[in-house]
Amino acid sequence: MIAGEVSRADVERHSKRARYPVRLGTIGTSDAGKDALKLTPLSGYVGYALRRAQSVIFADFNHTLAGLNLRPGQFAVLVLIDQNPGTSQSSVSAALGIQKANFVATIADLEARELVCRRKSNSDARTYSLSLTAQGRALLLHAAQLQALHESRVIEQIGPEGRLQLLALLERLSHLPCHPQSNVRPGDTDVDELGSP
Repeated sequence: MIAGEVSRADVERHSKRARYPVRLGTIGTSDAGKDALKLTPLSGYVGYALRRAQSVIFADFNHTLAGLNLRPGQFAVLVLIDQNPGTSQSSVSAALGIQKANFVATIADLEARELVCRRKSNSDARTYSLSLTAQGRALLLHAAQLQALHESRVIEQIGPEGRLQLLALLERLSHLPCHPQSNVRPGDTDVDELGSP
């Protein structure tokens, strides 16, 4: 077996182990049993429902990647570098909406693990170009196979059509204008807050 490949037994074992490591709660009541709290009107708020769903999905995805010592944000970085070899740090940071200070630490960690190679750009000495190492590509291949398992668990809950509808709605929400007084700009995020791509 080539490094980074996942055997069928690995996939089946991981699929059984990772199946909903976080209990899916019902939006509208808390999980406190007989002392359940009514969560209305919270359950009718889009932001609240998104945050609850995000929490469950992130927990499952973190659990899915835990055996690889890879966080979801790092997975997203590896995917973009793989799809755009030689791209600059600032381009990947901007595309993922990761603050530059957080991104530098992420790249340093991936480089120390010999997953990413960072070189001074030939065209601009002020920038670095990024590429995956052979070890980085092998880890990404393994992670992508596990991510497919995670994605299938999500689709199991909402169906293929629901997935397409949800992605379209989330894309529309991602263009919601920010309040002018807000310190948070669209796309500004910590690398660990990134979910499954």
